[in-house]
Amino acid sequence: PPSVVPRATPEMPLLNRHTLLLFSAVLLVSASSAERGESDPVHEGAFLMLRLSPKLQDRTEGGSRQELPAGKGIDPATGEVCAGDPSLVLNTNVALGENKAALMRAASKAVASGLGKPESYVAVAVNDGQHIIWGGEDTPCALGTLYSLGGINLENNKAVSAAITSLLGDFGISPNRIYVSCFDVPRENMMYNGATFAG
Repeated sequence: PPSVVPRATPEMPLLNRHTLLLFSAVLLVSASSAERGESDPVHEGAFLMLRLSPKLQDRTEGGSRQELPAGKGIDPATGEVCAGDPSLVLNTNVALGENKAALMRAASKAVASGLGKPESYVAVAVNDGQHIIWGGEDTPCALGTLYSLGGINLENNKAVSAAITSLLGDFGISPNRIYVSCFDVPRENMMYNGATFAG
């Protein structure tokens, strides 16, 4: 009955509020089904829960990774585009010269497109002319890191990798001399504006 349904409060973490609201819907539908004498009210309630929140179907076991929907870069808890910090840092031993700024702008667009995020949130740092060796030799190469709040998955990572590899190739850096490590950062571990994205 409605009187036993728990209530979400603004103080709760957003994901907990979403889960609680969905659970409440299951309780209401199950109770209604039981009153009508239907044989499997729990199944009907669970089916409604999945329909209300298809994003929850995409969670893998253990919660270590989430496959995002076609919109890409969507926060699984809110259904909204994740604000903040897709950031790309590239280090290379090649001197990029006057074309460095153009590379950075192109890399910014590549990250935004690949992760499905507004470019206004993207930050790019490129450090050229660094002391880096690959396989024990001083050969043109690049090392990088890509951080994001959501949007890090196989499809998106491959899209960004292809774009960055193409851009660096214009400076004589071979595709097999590029490492970029990708990190999906929890909101509480991303500092911004004097706090974190978790508050």
